[in-house]
Amino acid sequence: MRFNQLEYALEVMQTNSLSKASENLFITKTALSESIIQLEKELGFQVFRRSRAGMQPTEEGEIFLKDAYEILKYSLE
Repeated sequence: MRFNQLEYALEVMQTNSLSKASENLFITKTALSESIIQLEKELGFQVFRRSRAGMQPTEEGEIFLKDAYEILKYSLE
């Protein structure tokens, strides 16, 4: 797991959209999607529920994303 994967996941959570998150992160939608899929494989659970309405965190995903936020917050101090 890399720090940028945490940043990417948090941006997807904030925007509820791969398209919007990829624009904000200045990466392609494909690269972002692949990064999220790889993260989920490493974690062994689905972080986001995908639907036409967007990307919503799963229950496990919400817990993970809160922890990811704390990790990134403290790594920047």
